[in-house]
Amino acid sequence: MTTRRHVLQLGALGALLATSGCADAVSSASGGADQLRIGLLQPPRSFDPSQAQLGHFLPFYQAVYDPVVRIRPDGTIAPCLATSWEYDEAKTRLTLQLRTDVVFTDGAVFDSSVVKANIEAFQTLNGPLATSLRLVAAVETPSPDVAVLVLSAPDPGLLESLGSAGGFIASPNAVGTEGLALTPVGSGPYVLDAEASTVGVRYTFTRNEDHWGDPLPYASIVMSILMDGRARLNGLKAGQLDGAFIGSSSDAVEGESAGLILEKHPVNFEGLIMFDRAGTLTPALGDVRVRRALSVAVNREGILQGILLGQGEVTGQIFRPGDDGYLPEYDDAFPYDPDEARALLAEAGYGDGLTFDFPILSSYDTAIYDAVIENWRSVGVTVNRMEWASEESLANLQKAEASASYFSLAMQGTWRQMTNFVAAKASWNPFKVEDPTVTALIARYQQGDTGAAEELNRFLVENVWFAPFYRPSTLYLHARGTEVQPQARQAVPAIYNFAPAR
Repeated sequence: MTTRRHVLQLGALGALLATSGCADAVSSASGGADQLRIGLLQPPRSFDPSQAQLGHFLPFYQAVYDPVVRIRPDGTIAPCLATSWEYDEAKTRLTLQLRTDVVFTDGAVFDSSVVKANIEAFQTLNGPLATSLRLVAAVETPSPDVAVLVLSAPDPGLLESLGSAGGFIASPNAVGTEGLALTPVGSGPYVLDAEASTVGVRYTFTRNEDHWGDPLPYASIVMSILMDGRARLNGLKAGQLDGAFIGSSSDAVEGESAGLILEKHPVNFEGLIMFDRAGTLTPALGDVRVRRALSVAVNREGILQGILLGQGEVTGQIFRPGDDGYLPEYDDAFPYDPDEARALLAEAGYGDGLTFDFPILSSYDTAIYDAVIENWRSVGVTVNRMEWASEESLANLQKAEASASYFSLAMQGTWRQMTNFVAAKASWNPFKVEDPTVTALIARYQQGDTGAAEELNRFLVENVWFAPFYRPSTLYLHARGTEVQPQARQAVPAIYNFAPAR
């Protein structure tokens, strides 16, 4: 049966091929200095920056909006709309020195009042990441070129938020208007060319000749929506794309064989998320022995090598090298040991077997589920498969409809790991499990005690709140005529990270 999704995928690829003749990847794989062509998984729901999201959505916003600060490829912070910044001693007042030469595409002028209006809109217009600025209690505007963010408590991740979804700045004339959803009004390096774009299929951006900064290398950028991984690979091989995210290890190998260049770096951790740590929905999962048994019963290395073709590294922790909480020994926290799994299950009272509901998400390779379920079957664990439509998966998980799931979560840095995945009110703690030790350690880290992160990591591993399998490599293929720098903690490069090959 041909679904609407498949029709859109084929239509997008057809439009892509129709606008540029066919050629092989090696001889004609770049749009040249005039145009960059990238394949993306999904279009933004809205161009309103208050609705901005991370990951695959960021290039759309980066094209048309300037952020308060810019995040370099290595994850460090660089000036952008703010030329400098400084915290007070308590780290509850962040003073931003702002540029004075920025004009929006509608002619409006950028100043501190515009920063205030955008941050307040981001906080109040019910965007998906509104909580990332929840600690900003007020924005003061002592002068047009100075904005002061007043915090209710220190936020170690604030500058990172101001360099991504929480920091994109729209024209004051457009903030809060309905029209901003379809027609972005920013000061960014490009403007949306509506006549050369098709909503949900292809978006064309042309250079903003009035942009205050040094121009990016390309006169225009075309972002084509190709949800299907094979469609993105075929577009790259045919020379119709200059770069695209690749979700399949076998596709990445095929792309390299065709002469494309593969960039890879870890962005997510992937494995078991033990949502029901208190045993509310599945009482067995309230026992740490059961949680550990489910983890050590899985042959992580086997799945990584056999299914992901070795593209990644085994781990048992949610922190990555470079994070404050990272502990090298915990990359082997849950070695494959079926005998230990059987002993733990028997000790917990499940020697005769354990059955629980387990979601099967369409976004992951079915071979991974088959391997995990077979590993569990061999130690006496049976699952009832919960089949969800792809568009229901995230909502159902966050509504606490699954006790545990195979899932991937982004490694966003120590503070964001704590607040997004671990804290009592974290969006990825759907059962709102609260532990006084965890709460105290997060509070200590927030006040500047970096050692608290390692203590928290030990707690999470010993209590098996998470049972990661590996840090899979994020795979990005690009043409030889295009240079690309991967972006730290992001699956796709920032638009600033592309340039014609020298």
